[in-house]
Amino acid sequence: MTTELDKARLYLSEAHAFFDFMNEARRKLDDKIYNMITLSGALITIVFGMLSFIGGQKIAMSLGTLGFAVVSGCSFLVAIGFGLIAYKPSKIATRNIREVIKKYELGKDESALESPMRHIAWNLSQDAERNADIVKRKGKWFRRMLYAFFFGLICLIVGLALITQ
Repeated sequence: MTTELDKARLYLSEAHAFFDFMNEARRKLDDKIYNMITLSGALITIVFGMLSFIGGQKIAMSLGTLGFAVVSGCSFLVAIGFGLIAYKPSKIATRNIREVIKKYELGKDESALESPMRHIAWNLSQDAERNADIVKRKGKWFRRMLYAFFFGLICLIVGLALITQ
């Protein structure tokens, strides 16, 4: 019976490690999304503030420069929209372990530990798989956010290059 108990312990430790890994990945992705939302918001302020200043000073600006600046600002807005979709709160899968304890409470017999350990390992791995789906969805939106952000950044660079000509 000791080998079965050791296997159950191994399953539980692996399931716990996978569950913790998925939660840490979700937290890191949320931090990256938040930082990109903040950076995009700052760049929108800079782009439209620059356009407002140039317009207020009646400085001549080519239509290309204006177009690239507006497209840049709009791309940053789209990036923020994608980021908000990705950043929205999602239900993280967790289980109430008290039910498992009530079900398997048998006393001090160590051989009885195998079943609850396997049960908990199974539940943790299922929860981690659900959380992995959440991380994948957030990752897809984050990738779209990065595409919109870098497109806006390229347009901003081209627009600034056209100002100097």
